[in-house]
Amino acid sequence: GDRMRFIKKPNGDGFTSNVDLEVISAQDGTAGEYILTIPRTSILDSVNEYSGCMVEIYKRYSNVQEDKQIFREISDKYPVNQVSLADGTQVGLHTVESGTFMRGDVYITKRDIFGNNAPTTFICETPNISDFHNSSYRDGGRANAFDKEQGEERYISQVTYSMPYVSGTNINGLSNFNPVVQPFKEYDRKNGRIQKLFSRDNELLIFQEDKVNRSMVSRNVIFDNQGNGTLVGTTAETLSDAVSYQGDFGISRQPESFAEYGGRIYFADAKRGAILRLSRDGLTEISSNLMGDYFMDELTDNVNNKIFGGFNPIHGEYVVNIGGGHSIAFDESSNLWTSKYSYTPETMLYMYKNMYSFKNGEIYVHDFTEVYNMFYNTIYDSYVKFVSNIEPSEKKVYHSISLESDKAMYAMIESPSGQYTELYTSDFVEREGYYYSIIYRDVNTPNVDNTFIEGDVMRDYAMIITLGYNGREAIELFAANLNITKSYRHNG
Repeated sequence: GDRMRFIKKPNGDGFTSNVDLEVISAQDGTAGEYILTIPRTSILDSVNEYSGCMVEIYKRYSNVQEDKQIFREISDKYPVNQVSLADGTQVGLHTVESGTFMRGDVYITKRDIFGNNAPTTFICETPNISDFHNSSYRDGGRANAFDKEQGEERYISQVTYSMPYVSGTNINGLSNFNPVVQPFKEYDRKNGRIQKLFSRDNELLIFQEDKVNRSMVSRNVIFDNQGNGTLVGTTAETLSDAVSYQGDFGISRQPESFAEYGGRIYFADAKRGAILRLSRDGLTEISSNLMGDYFMDELTDNVNNKIFGGFNPIHGEYVVNIGGGHSIAFDESSNLWTSKYSYTPETMLYMYKNMYSFKNGEIYVHDFTEVYNMFYNTIYDSYVKFVSNIEPSEKKVYHSISLESDKAMYAMIESPSGQYTELYTSDFVEREGYYYSIIYRDVNTPNVDNTFIEGDVMRDYAMIITLGYNGREAIELFAANLNITKSYRHNG
């Protein structure tokens, strides 16, 4: 730790710059002298005789051990960008190459060393703003400790809690996480990372990747040999052991799919291709309600993508958007998946009766204007798609269609064998509150001039009908009826 500072040259001249070098080694000479080894420097190359130099040998003083020192942030932080040189070498390039430190723990001052000639001036650091009175003052910023044993460990299945806040007193321990009292609870790591915590009544719901648990707050739980827990009383322990819900489901890595309303909780388990509802009767796989295959494919294909969920109180729907595609809605009253929406939100939430969603960083409120089917300032048509397959073993001829609705709609009709025809809104005639239209013929019929009139009749075991409406006001559709007859396999 010794250092050597050169004061004067052999001829008595002072050094024009500060020469301060580390002493690499020291040993006894044969004539009783000390031999010191210092790094070679170009400044000393100009001195012919080193024996006449005046030097000072000193050791830097430190009253703090290295592992107990505190380092402080003294300025703004700037990124270092990685750039490629012409030869392909990767180097770090400072985004800010020079500047002035406006904060710190020392001051920069001048010092003069007097020799035979003019004094040598050099720059040094001092903790005092003045040499003539005690003026130690620091503006060191945030402290950082040096720890050789420091490291980082992520507790993926641990819940850490603070000291309590006691209402009606001046005790507020919400910012106190005292490690002495071990303020944490470790849960089963084999169930994956904890992705979501939700407080409900006197219990904490813990959503891990592969399991959903509940932990009682300040309650004792006794477990039987089947792993079922029973609440038996209060305890001073903050969190109880986990009580798992039946079913091998978790929230995977999509906590953004979580939504809660009226005591019911909805979320997606992409790993297992399921949408779940958690209520007082436990976990229910609502994705299996006539949509099991669809969600199995969609969710497992997007296991690494965002899956946003939200609840719309006005319609009583849980809305889920998978990987940025269409949004699908589950209607709680009918217990079915009833709607597909065209909007693709960045996240969803509700407050009071309204659902809100974000797009491109802007917030939108749903069901707030009288303009229907406008999402994020884009207007869409409304569609209803269904299949007509009565008597599926019989081939049928489709003659006409009627709509039990308050407005006319347009229609697109196609068969599994490739027939297709269209109906415009103007093709429907209103009679006693119903809208009627004949079904035009197959537009794909070859070798005819007017396919709508002269083409083949729409004939197949089933038809896929899509009804559309391009108005901007509400429309009510109660039923669609089709006039069909049995096909006797002849042209006409």
